[in-house]
Amino acid sequence: MLACIRVSISTETINGAIRSLSAESQNHLRTLGQSLLTSYAYDNFNVDLKPHVPTVEKSHDSLKHLTSRLIFPLKHGVTTKDLMCLQELW
Repeated sequence: MLACIRVSISTETINGAIRSLSAESQNHLRTLGQSLLTSYAYDNFNVDLKPHVPTVEKSHDSLKHLTSRLIFPLKHGVTTKDLMCLQELW
């Protein structure tokens, strides 16, 4: 896209921007998690990564077991007091 408007950006600049955005995202998620007004969802899934050229050494190592996590804020006026219901649940 940048090439269309004749702008050139070095790979170092792109990597720096990605690192900066990653740090911002990490800080935002940390703050969100510390607010205790979040919910977490986990999902386990399997991916079969078959190589184009099979080898004898790694003929059966193509299945990978992965876990994804989603963190999202609780909205609509939810407070930490609303979440203090452990005794009611048990």
